[in-house]
Amino acid sequence: MVAVEPDERMRAVAAERHPGTPVLAGSAEDIPLPDGSVDAVAVGQAYHWFTPQDALPQIHRVLREGGVFAALWNIRDDRTPWVAALSGIVGSEGYGLESAWQYGPVTPWFTEPERGLIEHTVTVPTDRLIDLVQSRSSYLTADAAEQARLDRKIGELAATDPALAGRDSVEMPYRTCVYRMRRAPSAASTTSPDEDPPRRGGP
Repeated sequence: MVAVEPDERMRAVAAERHPGTPVLAGSAEDIPLPDGSVDAVAVGQAYHWFTPQDALPQIHRVLREGGVFAALWNIRDDRTPWVAALSGIVGSEGYGLESAWQYGPVTPWFTEPERGLIEHTVTVPTDRLIDLVQSRSSYLTADAAEQARLDRKIGELAATDPALAGRDSVEMPYRTCVYRMRRAPSAASTTSPDEDPPRRGGP
C-alpha cells in the first residue's frame, strides 16, 4: 500500500500511525507514482474535492491494465433515532447515497461506476461525540456563536438522549457508499495530437 496526501500534517499523522507504509507528498491531480504501478486506487471521503479533468487521467495513468478505481464515503446512518437527532443538529450527510454517480463523467478513462453499500458500526466514546462535530468543515468555518451553539446542543443530546445518557460509549452506525470503476484500456488513444497529454507525477 502507498498513501498519497497533499497536507504535511496529515502525512505526519499517517506516518506515525502506519510505520513502514510509504506516505508520499502529492495530490489526485499530480500523483507521484510511475505509470501502471498499482492494482487499485481507493479514495476515502475526498473525491468531491478533486478536479476530475486532471485527476481522472492521473488515476488512469498509475493503474495497471484491468485496475480498479474506488471512491467511497462513510455516512452516518440516520435510520437510528439518536443519529437522526445528531444530524438534526449538525446537518445530514446525504452525499453518496443516491442510486447513481453524481460527480460528473468518468469516461473515457473509466467504465461507468458500479455502486455498493456496506453497513458497519464504530465504537465512539460518548463524551467524544463533540469531537466528530468539531472535525467537520461546517463547524470549522462557522462563527464563534454557531460553534458555541453546536457544542451546547451536542452536550445536551449526550446528556439526555436515552441511547446516550449515562453510557461510556456508543455504537455509531455507518453506511459506506462505494463506487467502483474499472480502468478503460482505450482512454489514452482519445487524446488528439493537438491536445496536451495528461500530467504525470514524479518517479
